[in-house]
Order: sequence, then C-alpha cells, then structure tokens
Amino acid sequence: MKKLKYGSMAAVITAIVIAIVIVLNIVMSSLMKRYPIKFDLTSDNRYELCSESKTVLKNMKSDVEIAVMYPEETLKQMNYYNMIPAILEKYQVYANQGKGNVDIKYYDITKDPDVVSKYSKNYNGTITQGSVVVSCGDKVKVANIKSFFTQDSSSQNQTQSSSQEQKLLFVGESTIT
Repeated sequence: MKKLKYGSMAAVITAIVIAIVIVLNIVMSSLMKRYPIKFDLTSDNRYELCSESKTVLKNMKSDVEIAVMYPEETLKQMNYYNMIPAILEKYQVYANQGKGNVDIKYYDITKDPDVVSKYSKNYNGTITQGSVVVSCGDKVKVANIKSFFTQDSSSQNQTQSSSQEQKLLFVGESTIT
C-alpha cells in the first residue's frame, strides 16, 4: 500500500511538472513571436535592424509579402547568405508589433516555376532564381540576393592573393525596407 501511495504521488507530481513545462513553452513561444528575444552579439550587429527600419515596420499599416526565390535551407548553408533568413525573421517580428504583417516565403523556382507568374503581373522585369520580391498589394519591387552585399573596402586595400577570402558587407536592409 505504501509503494502504491508514493508511486501515484510521484506520477501526479511528474504530470504537474510536464503540464507546467508545456504551458511555459506555449507562453514563451508566443512572446518570442511578438518581441525579439534573440541577441546579436556580433561586433557589427549584422543580425539586427537599424532603428529606422524598426520604426518603419512598427508603423506599417499594410501587409507585405517577401518572396525569396531561393530555398531557405540552401541559404542557411551558404557563407554570408545565411544571414538573410535571420534578418528577414526580424522583419516579421518588428512588423507584428504594429498593425501590419510581413509574410516571408521561400521558393525554389526550378521546382515551382509557376510562382513567378504571381508577381510578374505587377512587375515588368525578370524574376529569376536568387531574386527577392517585396510586394504590397499591386506594388512589387525585385532585387537580387547578390545586390544585398558589397565588398568590404578595407579588404580591397589589403594585398590581394588568390587564397584570400573576399569579405562582404550586408547592405540589403535598406533595399528591403
């Protein structure tokens, strides 16, 4: 009888602890969607938006869709380009603090070429693999992922060698905003 009493008490306590963890997880995940809790500890704050972009996003009244014509998994595996999904996630977080919304979608247009026609009706240019499409209603702006980066001017002054890695700076925030 004593083993049954202690065993059932242990099961009840375990169930209560699991329930508390689940509720805490739900609350924290909803808070993380609403408020950016990730910290950018890089020296140049490369994964954080500037205050002007944050203000624009918080004051946004319309819904905006950002379509990246490149698979997210591929971007996350590439040097330099792996910061694009992290930055775009910040756009969603700060927009959710206002009245607007930013919806981010990743497409592989080699596998799904029909997605280009969705944006082409409001854009006269060419949308290719590597394009980033920002659309709001019938307004569409397209940029290429490669234009989000520029060569670091301090690395140009160093002696060039074939083994030296090219250093790039992210300049895509102003284009997206």
